[in-house]
Amino acid sequence: MAGRRWGWHELDDAWAERVVAAAGLPARSLVYDLGAGRGALTRPLLDAGHDVIAVELHGGRAEALRHRCPTAQVVERDLRDVWFSDRPCHVVANPPFDGVGSLLRAATDRRHGVRSVTVLVERRVARAWATTRRPARWQASVELTVPRRALDPAPRVDLDVLRLTRRR
Repeated sequence: MAGRRWGWHELDDAWAERVVAAAGLPARSLVYDLGAGRGALTRPLLDAGHDVIAVELHGGRAEALRHRCPTAQVVERDLRDVWFSDRPCHVVANPPFDGVGSLLRAATDRRHGVRSVTVLVERRVARAWATTRRPARWQASVELTVPRRALDPAPRVDLDVLRLTRRR
């Protein structure tokens, strides 16, 4: 129940691989995994050859992540306090539900190099961003529907993978 209290739900490894595939990242990308937890997304991102900055606020999970994914740069910080690179980069994340709005606003700000955002969010949030809430410079699509059982603890809401891509 501690995960539910934090709004954190660990993603199953098989579903994490699907989320990474849905991101459609260029080879050797710089990727931010925000709310990285113990590395469910970090691991397949590294396996795909990407450079990963894994951001995790919870000290115990950050330490576990450092051991599980030693080649990732692990940053112990609130995802709302992340500064994105000016060079082209991407976000692939399963953030705590209460941090999604801040994450999406920050990642779609045009003052940095974020080119795409692939994020696991509540279905109502994904549908809103895919239709009306996104900034004009971004294309949005719902890439996957993720069953509740794919997370531990299982959330009380339905989930989708939202993908935002910066228009050129």
